[in-house]
Amino acid sequence: MIKYSYPALIIHFLKANHLSQSRLEDIARRRLENIVRYAKARSPFFRALYKNLPEKFTLEDLPPVDKKTMMSNFDDYVTDRKVKLADVQAFIADKGNIGNDFHRRYLVATTSGSTGVPSIVLHDGNSTRSAAILTMARYMKCRFPLTAFCVDDVFLIENGNIRNNIRKMPLLSGCIRLVNAKDTYEEICRNVNRIRPKVMVGYAGSMELLADQALLGNLHIDPVQVITSGEFLTPATRDKIRKAFPKAEVISVYGCTEGNVVAYECPHRHMHLNSDFYILEPVDNCNNPVPDGVVSDKVLLTNLANFVQPIIRFSMTDRITMHHEPCPCGRQGAWFTVEGRSNDVLTMTDRDGNPVRLAPLPFIFVIEPIEGINNFQMVLHGSSDIELRIDFLPGSDHEKVFAEAEREIRRYLGKFGVEEFTVTLSDLPPQRSARTGKFRQMYQED
Repeated sequence: MIKYSYPALIIHFLKANHLSQSRLEDIARRRLENIVRYAKARSPFFRALYKNLPEKFTLEDLPPVDKKTMMSNFDDYVTDRKVKLADVQAFIADKGNIGNDFHRRYLVATTSGSTGVPSIVLHDGNSTRSAAILTMARYMKCRFPLTAFCVDDVFLIENGNIRNNIRKMPLLSGCIRLVNAKDTYEEICRNVNRIRPKVMVGYAGSMELLADQALLGNLHIDPVQVITSGEFLTPATRDKIRKAFPKAEVISVYGCTEGNVVAYECPHRHMHLNSDFYILEPVDNCNNPVPDGVVSDKVLLTNLANFVQPIIRFSMTDRITMHHEPCPCGRQGAWFTVEGRSNDVLTMTDRDGNPVRLAPLPFIFVIEPIEGINNFQMVLHGSSDIELRIDFLPGSDHEKVFAEAEREIRRYLGKFGVEEFTVTLSDLPPQRSARTGKFRQMYQED
């Protein structure tokens, strides 16, 4: 295994800006060979999966893997034989461990369940260091102070990355601040006005609501960059953010728990793959390649930096359209557009009859951590009738789990003055869209 130190990564990223695409592909090929060798040598799962792999293999020779397979084989899947799923689960049961290293070596992140299958992913030092330098060098461009809007009581990759880096580099604490995306508008505005950030990073829904507050005159800041992630940035939301923060560059980042920061957007709204650390393959439902210009059914992701829990041709449900023709922005290499994860900003009514808008991802993390829930879907009918579709864990007390979910929903909405609403447990399980096949975890019908 090659160790990617901070100095080596900085030098690489400075050089990478001047390398040809073929040279970057050569680097990626060598990194792929290295991580496959390491996985086969250290992981019983990959040793069995790759038992017939030729010495000179192609990317297509590697069998794809999905979340369900990874999680059901977790102890054999990871390359550190001391890591056990039961110990990781005990670690994440204590929210005080968010941003701390498991076994003093690995950052732990959990998925949001937006694909219907939640999972746990460990990131080693190579993965966290490359993501940190990539983020600062390629799209944030080392501009501070930065404010990141995260759900601060869940093991999300963005939350863990920031806390982990601040813990390891205390000097960052003065220029990077976390704001809880679950806070009320008043609390968020008070914190942001005090910090006066030059860069803001957060979920698209949270950034939209922050733009609302700026347009109402409740925010007094002048950022130069607004970066959205985790949700699809719609044209309407982008326009609103630009109107609220006219000096700000507004860009979207494509990332995930398994891959960290995979691609970033150029001014032409094209996602440029960080091809020196990631491979992204658009495929159909049978894992056959999809040609350029055609929307894929899903993608296969390979993370070339994470050695403890190898992500090699990992199946994800995102639908992308890949391109290799030159982008007008001048950047080399593949770029793509993505059919993003779509949850709705919800609109409800407070006790005084005023509309209250609620960002979806912070709301999702009110419900998702409840013990006994494997996955769920929330549908708001009109402005006051909440339908919960819950996939319960085997052996759980359905009535008890639903009662706790309702209590948490009422507690969260009460912070915003929303009191008159119903919560109903649906007979339906979580449903995928009949049109797109995507799983929308939270949306509103009216």
